[in-house]
Amino acid sequence: MVLFSLEKGYHYALDALRFLLHKGYNIHYTIIAGGLSEEIHYQIKYLQLEDYTSIIPGLPQTEVFKKMAEADIFLLPSVEEGIANVVLEAMVIGLPVVSSDCGGMAEVVEDGVNTCYSGTGMYTTWLINWKL
Repeated sequence: MVLFSLEKGYHYALDALRFLLHKGYNIHYTIIAGGLSEEIHYQIKYLQLEDYTSIIPGLPQTEVFKKMAEADIFLLPSVEEGIANVVLEAMVIGLPVVSSDCGGMAEVVEDGVNTCYSGTGMYTTWLINWKL
C-alpha cells in the first residue's frame, strides 16, 4: 500500500490530466493507494477533475492486477522512487508504461523500447515528448 506524498508525483499527473482533457482526449485517471491527502483531493476539485479521477484506497494484490489488466496505460509520476515493483508488474502483463526519471527506474526502463521515459515529475516534458 502506498501513502499519498509529494514524492509520488500525483500532483504532476493531475496537471497532465487536465492538460490532456483540454486537448480533447477522453481519459480517466485511477489512483490505487492507501492514505489520504487533502492536497490531492483539493487539487482534483480545484482543477475540476472529479469526473475524470478515481481514488481507490488500497486493494489486495489480486485486485490490483485485475485493475491493471483493465487499464490502457500505467503512469508512474514519482519524483523519488527506487525500482518500483508495480512498473515491473505492468511490464510483465504488457501494459504500456509512462515513467518519470526517478531514482532507480533508469535501470529497468528504456525510453521508446519498453516505456516512455521522461524528466522527473515534469508533466510538460512527457507531453512534449508525445508531441501533444
